[in-house]
Order: sequence, then structure tokens, then C-alpha cells
Amino acid sequence: MRKLFLHIGANKTGSTALQFFLNSNYLKLLEEGFLYPRVGCIGDSHLGISAKLGFTSDPELKTLADINLAEIHTQFNKEVNLHTPHTVIVSSESFVLPGDPKAVKRFFCDFDVKIVLYLRRHDHWLRSLYNQAVKTSYNPSWPRGINGYLQYLSTPNIAKQVAYINYRWLVSRWAKEFGESNVFCIPYEPKFREKSLFEDFHEIAKIPQSIDFSAAHRLNESIPERTLFAIDYINRTNLSVDRKKMLRSYLLSQSEDNKNEKKFDFSNELKIKILTEHIDSYNWIATNYGFFCGTTFFSEPWPKVDVSD
Repeated sequence: MRKLFLHIGANKTGSTALQFFLNSNYLKLLEEGFLYPRVGCIGDSHLGISAKLGFTSDPELKTLADINLAEIHTQFNKEVNLHTPHTVIVSSESFVLPGDPKAVKRFFCDFDVKIVLYLRRHDHWLRSLYNQAVKTSYNPSWPRGINGYLQYLSTPNIAKQVAYINYRWLVSRWAKEFGESNVFCIPYEPKFREKSLFEDFHEIAKIPQSIDFSAAHRLNESIPERTLFAIDYINRTNLSVDRKKMLRSYLLSQSEDNKNEKKFDFSNELKIKILTEHIDSYNWIATNYGFFCGTTFFSEPWPKVDVSD
């Protein structure tokens, strides 16, 4: 039975860069017996597959009226049978969204599936989610500021959509369908691990050294704090969406020249509060599913509260 590595994210853990690299090296991977399928790809990610399997919050992806799930499944298997790889790699961070892993298991029933999940420490991850939300929401639904955003995430309707914030819930549902031994959880903390995201994936999927990951780079870099605040202010005005997009594009282009400026961050007090809420799930994952980690899932030391805080 062919192996299939299903990379399910999570979002904001370098998924975009990994997908870009895998898709860009389609032919090189194929020469080594690895297939990163074209079927179901939207851009560099297999959003077409995850969306049709029920893992999406994007109304446009939900429709995909030009093709149904059975057709995608037929085309997917046709591509695999054409190239006869020993290993298939599928990647979409949308698989962390609420959906039924049973549907995924049925879709890939002809494969020996291994689930690969990168997880980021919540203080960094929620900050990154906030950054992304500000950059992409032209009419924000939450009160201004990080506290308003965190409160918004906890409201009942939104909490259902972002249930994956609970890492134990997220990991358990995939392990239940595919087996505990087939779920690999990897800490995403580039500054505190010797190996990069790409090197980790290289080792997990047993990709040969001839496929060089060293040239891969991160995408979706953070923007300066004042740029973030300016975009958030613009998004809350009565300007048209087109005008907001134009101003946002201008501000983002200017931020390219100011990469060394201060980036938005949580207070240490807030970081500790967030980490305390999730420490039990980190320890549970390290014990049961940790890959490339010891008895504690994340290596980065906890922040310290200054006396002045």
C-alpha cells in the first residue's frame, strides 16, 4: 500500500512556504518517487480537496460547482496511477477546521496515511492569527485591539469555527480515525530548534537529500506594529472596500522597507495567561504524539513578568 503524508497545517506554521516548495519541485520529487498531486491544488495548496471534503469556511471554496467530490477522487487516483509513486504528499491547512476526518479516511482509503501536524505555541500563534485577521478583514467584527479579538474568538459561533485552538481536541479527532501511531505532531518554533520546518518534513517523509530544502524560505512575514495599527484603523472607516485595499497595499509595500521596525506583540502577562490555559495539552501531546521533542512539547522558555508590569 502506498504511503500518503497528509500535512494538515496548522495555519501560521510555515504551511505556505512548505506548499510552495513542494509544488515548485513537482518534477524533482516525481523523479524520486514522490507525488505532490496537481489534482485539487488551488495555488500551491490542496484546498480543492479539503474544501470538497467539508473543511473550509470560505464560501467560494464551498461551491466549487465545476467539479464534485467523486470527480476529484477519480482524477486524483488517475494521477497517482499514471505516475506510480511510492509516496504521495497532500497539504492543506484547512484540514484543521471543523470537518469529518472520516470523510478524509474514505477519500484516501487506498493509502497508508500519515498525518503531519505542526503546532505553534499559543502566544505566538494567536498573535500571528491577529496579524492575519487585521490584514485580511476589511470590516472587522471584533472590537479594536488584541483583547477585543481574543474575546471575539471565544464567542459561541466563532468558537465553533476555531475549535482547533484546542490542540488536544484537534489531535484526538485525527488520531481516532487514523490511529495514534500515524499522527506526527511537530513543534513549530524556528528560533529554538536546530532543524527547520523543511528539514523536519524532509526527515518525516524520507525525502532523499537530492531534493534540497535549504533554498526554501518563509513567506507571510510579520509587518511592523505601526503598519498593523494603521491598517486596522483604515478597515474600521466608512471607505469603500476598493479604497481600503488600495491603502492596505500601499502600507504593506512601504513596510517592506521597514522590516527592522518593532513588531506587534502581547504583554508578558497576557502570554503567561494564555500559556497557562494550554500547558496541559502541550504535555499530553509531547507524551503521546510528540515528534522531534522531549518531555515538553515546546523548548522556548516562558516569558517573565517584569516588576513594572
